[in-house]
Amino acid sequence: MKKLITLISLSVLLIGCHSKEASSFELKGEIVKISISESKGFYEINPNFFIELKDDYAIEIITKAITTAEKQAGSVDMAEPEYDMRVFYDHGKKHDFHLWIEEETTLMELENTETTYSISPEMTKTLHNLISK
Repeated sequence: MKKLITLISLSVLLIGCHSKEASSFELKGEIVKISISESKGFYEINPNFFIELKDDYAIEIITKAITTAEKQAGSVDMAEPEYDMRVFYDHGKKHDFHLWIEEETTLMELENTETTYSISPEMTKTLHNLISK
């Protein structure tokens, strides 16, 4: 009986951990710079960035926005992106995203256009203020 209870408890714990990993976004390293441009459409990043963020506060906000974004279920049928965002990591690699900033921000990786992530309305306000400066 104890083995059964232990097995069930372990299963619930593993399923809970797996669900959390699958529902939020994971970064590929430590962010050192974020560049944002007006988007020209899907599958590419506009290299004419209108803002580059390197300060600790901005990086902390963007990191929190990305890592707390919730994966959205269902098929993706989106209008053209509003912004492009390029994240630069400490190991030299970069990560490209499309952004839609409305009441909630929608985030999509360029390398995976079949999945979107939703950023909370509170974090969206902070992002909008950061980008509007």
